[in-house]
Amino acid sequence: MDLTATQNWLRQVLASYAQQDRVSRDVEATLRNFPTLAPKMDRYTTDDGHTQIMLCLHGTVPISFRSSTYHIPVAIWFPVNYPLSPPISFVTPTSQMLVRPSKFVDVSGKIYHPYLAYWDTRNEKKSTTTELVAIMQQIFSIEPPVYQKPDTSLQPQNPSSSPSTTQHRVLNPINSPVTSAVSSGTSSPTLQSTSILGNPVLNQANGFRAYTRSPIPAEASQSEPLPPALPTKPEKVISLRNAVNEKLASRLQHFNKQMAGEMDALLMANKGLNQGTEIIANERKRLEEIEDQLRTNIAILSEKNKELTDQLEQIHNEPDVDVDTLICGISDDDSQLFELVADENAIEDVIYYLGKALNSERIDLGTYMKHVRTIAREQFMRRALIKKIRDTKISSRHL
Repeated sequence: MDLTATQNWLRQVLASYAQQDRVSRDVEATLRNFPTLAPKMDRYTTDDGHTQIMLCLHGTVPISFRSSTYHIPVAIWFPVNYPLSPPISFVTPTSQMLVRPSKFVDVSGKIYHPYLAYWDTRNEKKSTTTELVAIMQQIFSIEPPVYQKPDTSLQPQNPSSSPSTTQHRVLNPINSPVTSAVSSGTSSPTLQSTSILGNPVLNQANGFRAYTRSPIPAEASQSEPLPPALPTKPEKVISLRNAVNEKLASRLQHFNKQMAGEMDALLMANKGLNQGTEIIANERKRLEEIEDQLRTNIAILSEKNKELTDQLEQIHNEPDVDVDTLICGISDDDSQLFELVADENAIEDVIYYLGKALNSERIDLGTYMKHVRTIAREQFMRRALIKKIRDTKISSRHL
């Protein structure tokens, strides 16, 4: 299959993609393996209502279901950060089809699969769109994701007179003989298969480059048979399944209760551990602050201790000083005044202690009077001399 035109077209439209080479390689590989798909640029609307221009592979994926071939319409969108994000895949039923929800397809047609959930963004060989489409073929061959809309006009008037014919039907197979699943014999509408043209053209409606598609020749678009209906399950199988479901539900409920109790205990233990961790962290922080403060205090104390040691050494090295030489007046009068005041204070102390000795009867009254008379005379002489020196200093200041 010649993809030269596709390659040239992809170089023009992939400007917004970060890994253009990877996107181009994956698209080309997918188109080689599945020629029923075609690329286009279109607007993709997210779940929150935002729109974005993205590359899309649209068309059909052939599957084999009950020895017949069917073509499932799909659309594979490439996010702008592909391959960091996996492709977004949808089943796109036509107006004659309905989506059959399953574990891989929801009611909107979006496809879910572990291959997408565990998409490997680093290994190009492990996660590719080619493998994704191949996986779609496998899961759709087991359980087709679409079925043909039932034609209500062909239902019998009396529902009890004939079995129901509104069972899900898969897309009609390609190139199969014409049959009908409805008792009336009327052929049901079929989907016209399409193929890719080689040259891209400009779509005037939306301004994006896309591939035009032409219908398959008329003989391939004729009416095709529906796949056989799935067999009805016996009542015994249904009852056994219900019993198993009830037993499993009971065991699951018991398991959930047991797990809930253990989970609560683990959560409480985890909460206690978290609180203990927080308490330990706070205490550790407080102790570190105390340690820093103690280190600061020790440094200050060491510095002051050194200063004291230096002062003591300096004092010890100095010569002894006579205390009497430290207290002296500026002049001789001042020095004499110091001596007289000291003598007067000493006399006062002697008189005081003599009075105490008399009161305690350690001396008699005669002895007390004799000593007091002697020292009182000396006190008077000193007070007179003190007054004279003070008067002299006051008069000298006024001069």
